Amino acid sequence: MKIAAVSLALLAPFAVCAQTVKLVNPGFEQPPKGGEILPGWRAHQHAGDPSYEFAVDNQVFAKGKNAFRITRLQPQDYGALDQTLPGRDLIGKEIEFSALIQAKDVDKRGFVLCINVIDASGDIRNQFRSQPRTTGTVDKWTPLSVRAKVPSGTQRVEVGFLLIGGGTIWADEATLKIIPAEKPQDAGKAVEKTKGAKPAKGETAKEAAKNKDEAK
Repeated sequence: MKIAAVSLALLAPFAVCAQTVKLVNPGFEQPPKGGEILPGWRAHQHAGDPSYEFAVDNQVFAKGKNAFRITRLQPQDYGALDQTLPGRDLIGKEIEFSALIQAKDVDKRGFVLCINVIDASGDIRNQFRSQPRTTGTVDKWTPLSVRAKVPSGTQRVEVGFLLIGGGTIWADEATLKIIPAEKPQDAGKAVEKTKGAKPAKGETAKEAAKNKDEAK
């Protein structure tokens, strides 16, 4: 299984034009039925005796009336909450999974959002993780995101939350989007802009074009 960390600095471009992919119960508002923890989501841990508390929280939430909470009760490799979607229509596309997050007493092993790419064998072919949150306690809602390019051969895609270290995290307002590719003409404009601009010593052509525009 390959694991790739995704820089938050790469998350901004083209988000305005992104296409939303429907998730089940993304705001954690639907009440559980028939013994399930939360409609649309699967709560699980690495192994062993129950080591995590998975719960709907109606006291701490960003929007609506609920958020979801994961607390580690004793040492274990990870506790996770995730949702599975068909992968066929996402092949070749870049997707972004995001949510609003709060944290309490999270240790240095941290907490991440993740996207799992699952092949025909049912195995995780790739796992993409956001930058880890290891900041102890954050008592205000902050966004966290992860992106992945869905490869050929993908059967299913899992998106979710992974508490690796100790502490508690809250999640709300989960979203999944398809990020549109950069248009060829946009790249062409960037090339055209550099034409006719002579770089000074130690200056790239792109920097010269920028400086030329600013001087007008």
